[in-house]
Amino acid sequence: MTSETEWADPYDLPIESLNVAQPGLFQADGQWRYFERLRNEAPVHYCADSDFGPYWSVTRYQDIFKVDTDPTTFFFGARHHHWWGGRHAGAERPTATRHGKAKSAAAV
Repeated sequence: MTSETEWADPYDLPIESLNVAQPGLFQADGQWRYFERLRNEAPVHYCADSDFGPYWSVTRYQDIFKVDTDPTTFFFGARHHHWWGGRHAGAERPTATRHGKAKSAAAV
């Protein structure tokens, strides 16, 4: 198992290169300083390159709450996953409304 000391200090990396989607980082319990830096310097951060594809990190509570409770503005599409209460809530495929706009199956 990787120890936290084997991971680069996030303050030594360019902010645009931070990628928290690394399972080993969590296994080593080394994610905390990464999230600390993101919350302080880039609370909504785009990671263009990861093993899982590009993604956005939203790291402040109020921002997370806004994104999670406003599906009209923040539509994530068929590849979106939610994790609540330790269980996978699924990646519902969007369905088309009668007006042709995509809508999450969870909101139908």
